[in-house]
Amino acid sequence: PLLATSETDKLLSSLVYDGLMKEDFSGTLSPLIASNCVSNPTETSYQCVLPKDINFSNKTPLTVSDVAFTFETKKVLALESDSQSSWRGVSIQIIDPQTIEISTSLSPDSLKEKMSLGIVSKALWESVPRDQFKESVLNMKPIGAGSFIVKKIKIVNTIPTEVILKRNPHSKNKPYVETLIVRSF
Repeated sequence: PLLATSETDKLLSSLVYDGLMKEDFSGTLSPLIASNCVSNPTETSYQCVLPKDINFSNKTPLTVSDVAFTFETKKVLALESDSQSSWRGVSIQIIDPQTIEISTSLSPDSLKEKMSLGIVSKALWESVPRDQFKESVLNMKPIGAGSFIVKKIKIVNTIPTEVILKRNPHSKNKPYVETLIVRSF
C-alpha cells in the first residue's frame, strides 16, 4: 500500500492489506480494521480505536504503532515525490495503546481518501531503508491484515503475470471466496 500506483497494485494491496476504514460506493466511510472511528464535525480528524484481537496474517498483533508507522511512512514517501502532496497536511497522534488520531489541516476529502490506506507491519518494514522499499522481498511475500494472503506469484521475464490469493484465516473480515487468481496481460 505504500508504493501502489497502478490499478493492479492498488487492487492487490486492498485484498492483502486492510485499512482503518473502508469507503462504500456512496462515499460513506465505515470502520474496517478499527472497531470504531469517530470524526470531528468538519471531518478533518478521525479518532480510531483498534480491537485488541486484530492480527496480521503471520499472527502478530496489529497495533497503533503499525498504523502510525504506515501513515508516517506514506506521508514521507508522498512528500519526497511531490512536495505539494495532500499528505503535507496530515498528522498522526497515538492517543493510547488502542487509539490513534489522524488529522489534516487541508481538505476533509483529502483525509477521507487516506483512511482506507492498508496498514503494514512496523516490525517488518522499519528496518528496510526507504530507498529499498521497491526491491524489498516484503513486496513479493506481503504480510497484511486483509481478507487474503498471497500464496504464489508467477513471474515471466521479471514481470509478475499471475498472483494466487487464498482466504486469510486470521482476517477480521472473512470473504466468501476461498481463492482469487489475478492475471496481468
